[in-house]
Amino acid sequence: MAPSRERRSSALSSLRRARLVDEVAAALREAISRGELKPGERLLQERLAEQLAVSRTPLREALHRLEQEGLVVLSRGRGVEVRRLDDAQVIELYEVREMLDGLAARLAAQRSTPAERRAIERVLREMERAVARWDPHTWLLCNLRFHEQVLAAAHNQTLAESLRLVRLSAQAFYPTVLLNRERAQVALAEHRRILAAIERRDPEAAEREGRLHIVTARQMVEARLAAQTAAPAEAGDTRTA
Repeated sequence: MAPSRERRSSALSSLRRARLVDEVAAALREAISRGELKPGERLLQERLAEQLAVSRTPLREALHRLEQEGLVVLSRGRGVEVRRLDDAQVIELYEVREMLDGLAARLAAQRSTPAERRAIERVLREMERAVARWDPHTWLLCNLRFHEQVLAAAHNQTLAESLRLVRLSAQAFYPTVLLNRERAQVALAEHRRILAAIERRDPEAAEREGRLHIVTARQMVEARLAAQTAAPAEAGDTRTA
């Protein structure tokens, strides 16, 4: 029996709603990644709904999704806030990612399809263009897509759930790249070596390069955090001199 018009209409409405929630969640992720929504910032749902031109219902669902991903938190008395990471949490993220990214690269070298490798290559070409004209916002989004696609090419659903760690750690990595084109070039070269190992179907080299890339990123973030800690102390010394 063919489905009734009412049932078809309901199914289509549900599909449109799901797509809208996906789009709103993606827009909020990008705003957080780009630093437009800053750590600790309170998210006013009425204002966000107006800015995104959506109703409160898909916005609430999208915020709930970001809460599950660890990008936002519910704060008693303040509603929804962009998650703020302390220095220790940032370093812990990179310690875990060293292992997970290495494994993802290893599995991608073993399991990726030609289409998946071509998709990664396209991302790297876009990243190269972003470095050439120095567009740090585009660079960051390409960086996220690179890691997302390597995770997808690993064909391991449990591992794919670590994507939330990638997005969280990107919040800490972004200011470092924003201020330093040379560091972005180093990261791009590391991405190139990861893809080369994947294309050679060399799992040992892919894992080694994947882990080394995260170690380098962690060291960059550690240096930035140390500089931030030192700056107030130096300012204090100047005032009391």
